[in-house]
Amino acid sequence: MKPLFGGKLNNQTSLNQQNFQNASQYSTPQKYAGGWQNAAGRLHNAKKTRTKAGIIEQVTANDATAIHNLKPVPKKHRARRYMLYSGVNGFTENEILRYCRLSSGRNYASEIERQLNITLERIDEPNTDGIGSHFRYRINTRESALKIIDLMKYHAFVGGYPGLSKEEVIDILDLYPDAPQAT
Repeated sequence: MKPLFGGKLNNQTSLNQQNFQNASQYSTPQKYAGGWQNAAGRLHNAKKTRTKAGIIEQVTANDATAIHNLKPVPKKHRARRYMLYSGVNGFTENEILRYCRLSSGRNYASEIERQLNITLERIDEPNTDGIGSHFRYRINTRESALKIIDLMKYHAFVGGYPGLSKEEVIDILDLYPDAPQAT
């Protein structure tokens, strides 16, 4: 067989054979207690993981422990979380767009009102440029905040993503008064 671009085929073949022989000395696996290991000390069928304490553990392919895959938090969860953390100051449609990187912040507030049969307070605020206005939505009561928290916990459980922790729930509820205040 004649090489296409010049050069000697025999030299190329012998170099490839040498490379293969050199590589094969590292890729011959040997069994040891924690999995397979080749001559270079690299592990096969094992994966290094970090625990919360920072200790490196090895998980082999034969390991029967459950692997927890955390799903990313959906955009509705991010929007509802921002709404709850806004407290009595409330939130605007533009803030949801800016901080949660979502479109149409009004839809998230309207959806909560419909689903939970609650009414968010709407405060009409003029825009900074003086042209037009926008609404600032505010969760009025602690009961409304609890309904939203329960909804978020339910969707997190069904969706398989992390919901609000107990500390976050306590922090959120501290933002809302027990009884509605007269304005």
